[in-house]
Amino acid sequence: MNPIIWVVFTLLALDAIREVMGVSSLTALW
Repeated sequence: MNPIIWVVFTLLALDAIREVMGVSSLTALW
């Protein structure tokens, strides 16, 4: 697999984890 595909997959995974853990806790970070 291309490194770019892994980068996109990682970003999507992190985005999904954010939604599961709760956006409220991460809003303060951003």
